[in-house]
Amino acid sequence: MTPRNLQNLFRISPNTVASISRKIHGTSGICSKTKVLKKLKWYEKALKKIGINIVDFHYDYLYASRNIIKNDLLNGTGFYSTNVWQHAGEKHFSGKLHNGETVYFEIVGYLPDTQTFIQKPFDYGCLPGEYKIAVYRITLTSDDGTVSEYSWNAMKERCKELDVPTVEEFYYGKLGDMYKDIAWDENWNVNFLQRLQNEFLEGDCPLCRNKVPEEGIVIRPDTLYIEPYKLKSKRFILKESELKEKEDFVDIEDGESCEDKERALRGQRF
Repeated sequence: MTPRNLQNLFRISPNTVASISRKIHGTSGICSKTKVLKKLKWYEKALKKIGINIVDFHYDYLYASRNIIKNDLLNGTGFYSTNVWQHAGEKHFSGKLHNGETVYFEIVGYLPDTQTFIQKPFDYGCLPGEYKIAVYRITLTSDDGTVSEYSWNAMKERCKELDVPTVEEFYYGKLGDMYKDIAWDENWNVNFLQRLQNEFLEGDCPLCRNKVPEEGIVIRPDTLYIEPYKLKSKRFILKESELKEKEDFVDIEDGESCEDKERALRGQRF
């Protein structure tokens, strides 16, 4: 679920209940305990052929970036000298998730046991070789494929059970109550956006040791079909553009290896 830009701010209102959280600059991680096909024994295949009901799936852990499965990628393949997605998934979630549960999180800092930034030069308070995670979404998929989204508060409670951090929350509640001096009239959206920009954007990232601009915020309405919106600082956008023009720039999420692309072509995607 990629957040939409806040050019769609007209979709929210003063009555919208939502969270506002810090947006951080790293790489997307996904860990899921999901239904996968089971390798049947020869006699199970034979029984299935004659009409006997054989369970041909089981639940197992999958680890992914934004949309590519990373399970057991070879070290030293492409940009993935370290498989940080599986490393983080196994470290924080393996053996903990319910059947059908999927956790979405951001990974920031450095690739484990290296001096390589996950997104240069944003260290988020990590020393070389260290990284941090922050969960921003959890879903539960039933056996029939129906996906249910955890509410913001349910996600936070589940993260307490899992003993993992969430993204930093700035506000949760009815958006019209956040700035009580803004009138609930036809100009509310514009005035609300301006106040968000004044309060949360264009500063230095307080979580980083080095001086870099903070990225921005995410507004996530707590509705049946959750559609988050992002608001990035102009300083961050300029910094990102400047970095992308450098010859040594690598976006870890765009640097897919051949093995990754083959997996994608085979349909092994979230």
